[in-house]
Amino acid sequence: MSPLILINARFLTQATTGVQRYAIEVVKAWDAMLESGELDARKVRLALVAPQGELPDLQLMHIPIRQVGRFSGQLWEQLELPFYAAGGFLVNLCNSAPLPKRNQSVTIHDASVFGFPQAYSLRFRAWYKFLHTMLGKRVGRILTDSCFSQTELIKYCGIAEGKIRMVHLGSDHIHAVPADAGIISRNGLDKVQ
Repeated sequence: MSPLILINARFLTQATTGVQRYAIEVVKAWDAMLESGELDARKVRLALVAPQGELPDLQLMHIPIRQVGRFSGQLWEQLELPFYAAGGFLVNLCNSAPLPKRNQSVTIHDASVFGFPQAYSLRFRAWYKFLHTMLGKRVGRILTDSCFSQTELIKYCGIAEGKIRMVHLGSDHIHAVPADAGIISRNGLDKVQ
């Protein structure tokens, strides 16, 4: 049987910001790769694992969504997700991951809670500083968006250089957004010389 790769889909229960957009686009790209045969479904099985509740329809053809547990948010991620992900490798795309799980990867997009702590509440800042530092010690592979973020995460979280990899963000999803012919005039750019 092919290996099971589970994707932490807590992001589907959150407001869509850049981090959640990244996760959605990565999952859609993997689904398209399964459809085209670029990823061989006989060699890898992917599934999203999400908390209970209403989720957006990503119109995935090959990646099922499993809704599990009773909690939501960090409680779901830290207490229930490790139990439901026990049988597979867990991919976390949105800055956090369950500390009890060993067989996983996490994408930490930046180290801003360390570099710009004033932008966050004390509670949020304390949790993410602890979480990122512990994930840096426990998780086998950490991904980040830029060389700058990689350097900052190594510096602040003590992540070993061999554990962290930089992966460029994509922009292909912008081609799916319909052009807005009126945007130039609505923003007064047609009057600029």
